[in-house]
Amino acid sequence: NRGKDVARLMWERSTAPEKAIDIPAFEAGMDKLVRGIHDVGLSLRHISVSLLFDNVFALCYKHKVKLEPNYVSLVISICVLEGLGRRLDADLDLIKEAIPYILKAAANIALGRS
Repeated sequence: NRGKDVARLMWERSTAPEKAIDIPAFEAGMDKLVRGIHDVGLSLRHISVSLLFDNVFALCYKHKVKLEPNYVSLVISICVLEGLGRRLDADLDLIKEAIPYILKAAANIALGRS
């Protein structure tokens, strides 16, 4: 639930961080998006992942935050999978299900494993 940190990380890792404009407004917009998601939860029944990423891309475009092509490809893949996920289990909480995998990946990184 730290939208400003999300914005900062996206901006710092963008392909041209020096071209970004009005970073405080970008951070505020991202913070509003993240808080809105956490208020309703990440169940596919309550949010549209595609709409969420559309809003993220709109913020990036407005503030000239140029995203890594690999990130954009990942987002497109997630949007495609959203439709399948809705058909299988609309009540699936994405964060709750992803936490074990995220923790395992973080532990592997901390231990120097890939």
